[in-house]
Amino acid sequence: MRSRTRIVLAVGAAVLLLVLAVAVVTRNNAQQSVAPPTTGPTGPPPTLPGGASAFDLRRPFAPEVAWNRPVSELGRSTEYAEYAERFWKYSNYGAWNDPTQRDDIYIQFRDYSTPIYDARTATGTKRAYFADFGYPPEPGYSIEIPWNESWREANGSDAMILMANPDTGEHWVVWAYQRNNPSTCLGLANLASGFTPFSDICVGGASKLVNEDGTVADYRTWNSTQNGRGMGIPKLALVTTPYEVRAGVIEHALEMTVFNTMFGPPCDAAQMATDAAGSTCGFYVPPATRIEWFDKAPTDCGANNQPSTPAYRQKTVPEGMRFALDVSDEEIEAWLTERGYAEPLRSTARVFAVALRDYGWVIAETGCYGTSIEVDGMVNPDAKAIWESLGVVDTPEAGSMLRGLFTQDRIYVVNPSQPFPSIHPTNPGLRR
Repeated sequence: MRSRTRIVLAVGAAVLLLVLAVAVVTRNNAQQSVAPPTTGPTGPPPTLPGGASAFDLRRPFAPEVAWNRPVSELGRSTEYAEYAERFWKYSNYGAWNDPTQRDDIYIQFRDYSTPIYDARTATGTKRAYFADFGYPPEPGYSIEIPWNESWREANGSDAMILMANPDTGEHWVVWAYQRNNPSTCLGLANLASGFTPFSDICVGGASKLVNEDGTVADYRTWNSTQNGRGMGIPKLALVTTPYEVRAGVIEHALEMTVFNTMFGPPCDAAQMATDAAGSTCGFYVPPATRIEWFDKAPTDCGANNQPSTPAYRQKTVPEGMRFALDVSDEEIEAWLTERGYAEPLRSTARVFAVALRDYGWVIAETGCYGTSIEVDGMVNPDAKAIWESLGVVDTPEAGSMLRGLFTQDRIYVVNPSQPFPSIHPTNPGLRR
């Protein structure tokens, strides 16, 4: 009887899904107002309102947030000094068997870059629904976001699109945009809530920047908490923009994606004070707010997956940990000369090198192979034009600009900042 009941229920659900899908298609055909997107831009080119100032996004968030403070304010860590070796040896999976790859810290100008668009150039709004692999606050949830069909996502599974309004401080993030695959949003809850393929958009996730109390935030002055990227802070944080490089200075820590992010289960209070931390249990450090891989090591890297064992955890680095380069101006100039850089690329590479010394980098995301830095790269045509004026050519080789700058003897660990005084209980695994 139970088997027959389950079969009847399953058939009923399938029929309901089919009816809803047919209704959606019928409504689309009747409207004749939207067509499936093509591989190229389909909307008008972005234009600013008359009299608006040019988009120029540099060091978002409040000056006092941890990643916007120079390493000189935090100092060199002795407690975590051993993690510099872990970063050097294991952050790039390719370097495990080929140590010559250890200094290839790749700048993601194309794939897995983070394009940031001026929200003032939106031609309207779209309602974003969550795909079947996403994490909506509740079934059928959607959010209205500014939109322009000419905005393109970066290649790669993250398929990011970021929007910022410099006049109001509003900021939105789209993750895993399903441009040509809205079928992943054809769930019962989404259909019942009104999802219309190719009219609404389908995403892995979408959000607007808010303060911890839920009020709308201003990215120009924000100093709060909100989960976003892997380490649990907004995705916009740590991203290097061409506007900063053009201005001659990056005044924040850089984002770093590594293969060997630390995983759980999280340490308890007693373990945090012992050698178990980073061996038999995992932790994170501020400004991170969580252990991204809470229960075990990542399992979505195919043949590169590693076992959830103490032996592997002893090769990992906690998210939120900050590193910097101990390198002088003279050493930077010698490196630039050795690389054969001429202007304007020489100045561009120098800006990155100085930032890696003065502000360092934060372990922020997990990758399945190499070690890399997120930037607002070549996907946004406006950003691409600036990068090209700075001597960066749109080729895969451009990402290896920093080759040779990182050496084991130059890398050190920076003291963690103090945790943000959240109104919520501290997540487990926090190393203070």
